Amino acid sequence: MPKATIKNISGAGTWDSPNGILYKFEYSFDDNVTIKVNHKTERPPFSEGNIVEYEIKGTNTYGSWGKVSRPESEPFDAPQPTKGTQPTSAPKRGGSQAGSFALSYAKDVYIGLYGPKEPAEVAQDITEIAEIFKTWLDEN
Repeated sequence: MPKATIKNISGAGTWDSPNGILYKFEYSFDDNVTIKVNHKTERPPFSEGNIVEYEIKGTNTYGSWGKVSRPESEPFDAPQPTKGTQPTSAPKRGGSQAGSFALSYAKDVYIGLYGPKEPAEVAQDITEIAEIFKTWLDEN
């Protein structure tokens, strides 16, 4: 998959899929490619300036669509270089994939137990649950 820097992300509406509401985003990259991508969250998981891999799944008269993902060759928590700087290697925080999984799973567990609430109300609780999961994953 090609790697590119995200130049712009804009909301492009919603789609009521059989699996729930998906949020559409239009990503523009520094290599002049623009694609529409669906996410399960109201905010895209990436930011302008992030280096990502993308895949074009199809194209029609309305444009192209596909998927965007973190580069396979970089750790999940790798810092993204800013314009005019050289990439540096960040110290590993140990188990970044486990940490990512733990945080995602903690969110799902929390919502399953307590239902959806405002992010400000649940951030500390989810973080604590994630730490428990991450510790267990690191030890096993």
